[in-house]
This record gives sequence, structure tokens and C-alpha cells, in this order.
Amino acid sequence: MKLLLSTWDQLSPLQRISAVNVDIMNHPKFSTLSGAIMMGVNALQDGLPTAGTNGRDIYYGAEFVMRQSRKQLRYVQLHEATHIALRHCIEYTDLVKKYPRESNIAMDYVVNALIEQTDPMFVFVERPKDPVPLVDPKYFDRAFVDVLQDLLRNADPQQKQQQEFDTHMPAPTDVDKEELQQAVQDALNHGDMVQKRLAGSSGSANPLHGLGVDRTTNWRNALREWVSTISKGDSYSRFNPPNRRFLPLGIIMPTHFDTTAGEIAILADSSGSMHSIYPVLFGEIANICRQANPDCVRLIWWDDKVRSE
Repeated sequence: MKLLLSTWDQLSPLQRISAVNVDIMNHPKFSTLSGAIMMGVNALQDGLPTAGTNGRDIYYGAEFVMRQSRKQLRYVQLHEATHIALRHCIEYTDLVKKYPRESNIAMDYVVNALIEQTDPMFVFVERPKDPVPLVDPKYFDRAFVDVLQDLLRNADPQQKQQQEFDTHMPAPTDVDKEELQQAVQDALNHGDMVQKRLAGSSGSANPLHGLGVDRTTNWRNALREWVSTISKGDSYSRFNPPNRRFLPLGIIMPTHFDTTAGEIAILADSSGSMHSIYPVLFGEIANICRQANPDCVRLIWWDDKVRSE
């Protein structure tokens, strides 16, 4: 059979996408994402400046695809597949709605970190050049919500000037959310089997292992940090009255005082599934409030409506 298309430059956009998919499926580490790549459609979309995903399907702008080298398009495809694997378009709709740009940036930092930690010497992939993907070593080994909180706390004026690498689309509406989550899990399980077969017994550590595994977060530390942050008082200074410690020296200095955030409101779901959790949870909240020392704590119980306060 005569090979009609022998070079990368001669391949069409869809042929290039198919070629990098085969590359990824045969890679001893990135093959973990082979199931995520193939679980939906890979298609071109008119007017799309780069690429994007809705958590199942992956779409590309034809011109963007044609500007990429083979190694760069691998990076793009792995970028979208990792969004799918981490369920970025499925599980964080409220955060994305509230912080659309910051969420996009935070997700990209997480995804690109995983790609570059897996191939730190850029043997298999190469960073695209237009736009350049967002990468910062301080966000390596960190989760999306953690990175988002850091971006919101330490807002960088240059952040608003950064060009978004891809489009994070709403999850498809033709399938139930739980069914889509299960489909992603099944795809990752398939990818893990492919990767283990390729790597064999000599396979080295893979940063992509366990993408689909539920993680146990240390909720006590997260809750303590959150309550302490929202109840932290503000410090002020004033010259009336002056600081008495310096008056005998003939020096007028301000006095300092703190204000508290006031009331903390806890809205507790009173459904039966929460009953076994609340003794531990409220014991931890009580310890935190002793340290944060808010003016008061208001507890509201609710299910389909407010039951008590």
C-alpha cells in the first residue's frame, strides 16, 4: 500500500489529532490518559481560537492545530485529557461561575504541572508558543481549589493580561452528571491498565497515577484555616487617645486596637446522612472558635426550609 502522507506538514488537522492520540496511547507514562482521550469525540469547531473540552469531548480550532508541531500538539491533547481526568468541567461549576477567569487559570496551572512533571526533559512534549501555557513550579503537586485560593489571595495585576490557553466548556447536558463521572472513572481505569502493560515491571514512578482516585483531604486544617481567615480582626491605630507609654518621654504615638469580624453563621444540613458526622465536626468547630474568638456563633438548622436557630 502506497503511503500518501509521509510528513507532518502533509497531514490534515484531524489526521494530526489522530496521530498524536496514537503517540499518547503508546507512551509508557502518558498512556494513563488514553481512555480519557477516547471517551468522547475529537472534533474541529469553527471559531475556536485554540482548543477546549466540556469534560468529555475535545474540540480544536483547525488553524491552531496546523500551527503546532507534533510534540506541541501532544502537549495540547494531554492538556485537554487531563482536564477530563480531573473532572474540571464537571465538579466545580459553582466556583467557575463565581471566578471564571481565575478558575480557568488555576486549572491550567494544575494540568500543565502534571504534564511537565511527567516529562520534565521535554522528550515527548513541547510547550506551544502561541499562547504559551501557564506553568509555575510553586503549583506543582497542588490541587485546583488550593491553587485558586492562592490566586485569589495574592492577585497579580499581570494575571488579567494573561491569554487563556484553552476553553473550558460547560459539561454536556445529554448525560447525567453521575453517569459522566463514572464514565471518566472507567476511562481512567482503562488507561491505567494500558499504562501498566506498556511500562511493565520496569516502569518508573508516574505523576499521573491515581488521577481518578478519591483523595482524603485533611478537612480539619482546611476548616481551621477558613474559619480563622473569615473571623480575623483588623488592626487600627489612632492618636486620640495617644499612647500613654510614650507620653512621659514627650513623644506622641498612636494607640493600637483590634476589631473582630463579629458573627460567624453556621448553616447545618439536618438530613439523616449528616447525623453521624456532626459530633466530630462540631467538636472541631468548637475548638476553632475558642481560638478565633468571634463575637458570637449563630447555628441554623435546615433541610427543605429553616427548622431552628
